[in-house]
Amino acid sequence: MDLSITLDEPKLTFKMNDLTIANALRKIMIRDVPTLAIDEVWLDINTTSFPDEILCHRIGLIVLNSTELYKEDPETENPETKNSETEYCLDLDVKCTEDEMIVWPSMFVCSHASVVPVDPNLYIIRLTKGQRIKMHTTAIPGTGKTHSKWSPTIISHYNIDENDDTDDKEMMVTIEIEPVGHIPASLIFNTSLNILQQTLNNIIIE
Repeated sequence: MDLSITLDEPKLTFKMNDLTIANALRKIMIRDVPTLAIDEVWLDINTTSFPDEILCHRIGLIVLNSTELYKEDPETENPETKNSETEYCLDLDVKCTEDEMIVWPSMFVCSHASVVPVDPNLYIIRLTKGQRIKMHTTAIPGTGKTHSKWSPTIISHYNIDENDDTDDKEMMVTIEIEPVGHIPASLIFNTSLNILQQTLNNIIIE
């Protein structure tokens, strides 16, 4: 199997001549690579015009830095399984004392220094004078097969080329990985390779 990798941060592009393996890796990257996302929200105070469920849904889609999951031993264990009981807390308590204010992800108080919103300047909601939001949230590991908020990537380019210059007309698959922001593209690729290898090993053992 021929494989070539090009890393152009934040994107990673790889080419291989095995369509089956390439497609399996593509699906694993989207569905099976663990990341962190806000899963539970306890909303104590919400005096904004936003309904509680809409505000909580918006909070749940904030992309979190998830490299903490991979610090110990990313090559031998599935981070989702290893940290299945791990929770990270993010609290928010803001009140508008002026004519208006915008609530940003940077206003969250996070229990862990590295588990923070990737984009601190993402618009959440605008408050007017006197309005307040107070909430407690927990982020847990998960994968894209449960909800897209855990999916670390979108496949922005997927192309199949037939090389007519050779007698066997070798087929090359080109996949470009564009990370959402939870973890770098190189870590997404390496983790997907490990997951695929573990899956194949389990099939052989069984």
